Amino acid sequence: MKLRKYKPSPFNEFIEWAFWAFLGRMPLPQTRQPQAVSAGRGRSLFLRHLDCGSCNGCELALHALNTPQYDLPGKGIHFVASPRHADVVVMTGPLTYNMVDAALATLEQMPAPRIIAVGDCAIHGGPFRDAYGVVPVVERPRALAPMAIIRGCPPDPQTILKALLEVELSS
Repeated sequence: MKLRKYKPSPFNEFIEWAFWAFLGRMPLPQTRQPQAVSAGRGRSLFLRHLDCGSCNGCELALHALNTPQYDLPGKGIHFVASPRHADVVVMTGPLTYNMVDAALATLEQMPAPRIIAVGDCAIHGGPFRDAYGVVPVVERPRALAPMAIIRGCPPDPQTILKALLEVELSS
């Protein structure tokens, strides 16, 4: 049996359109947005995620951005493994004493260190701010000051996506 590549016919598209029209919900038109979003920025945005001791609520929202629903790579935003390739560090969780040296080492490897604090824990410690292992906000190193904050516990993926699309990289 020879396998043939599937090609949707115009008739099948009409049947699908009629089905959705009958239900009263029309499918959203497919738009190509990556060029428009990347054109405003000039190039892609590369993010390095730095988990500083969180409960993984914000990580779930960040991972949701890579799903087809939000299509983060299609908008020109990518997560990278090395801080040397990153434009921005996305910090989640309260900064613990054990993570201070690792966070500073990550920032030293970046060409131009920029931090986005995602979630209430990264901003002011959240519900963990009085814990013995969490660095108080007033004692945090000056290098770990965020350029942007995204509030919420955890923030919605839409909120994170909107903030990432608004990030301006001024060299």
